[in-house]
Amino acid sequence: MSQASQCISDPVQRRSAPRASVIEWIGRAASIVSIWRLRARQRRELRELDDAILRDVGISRAEANFGADKPFWRE
Repeated sequence: MSQASQCISDPVQRRSAPRASVIEWIGRAASIVSIWRLRARQRRELRELDDAILRDVGISRAEANFGADKPFWRE
């Protein structure tokens, strides 16, 4: 049996590949959104740190503001 006729005769095989790719796409999209939310939260928290804590960490207020001002979709 040729590969084309095998695919036509097995409807489960035809449907499983698109569903798997949709599920994978949804999983990747959810992962990206999760990363974006984490970055946004971290940048809000960075902006709220006081100068004494920033000195302890070893960054200046200007560096903290620069990092906090980046959009959530940028690393």
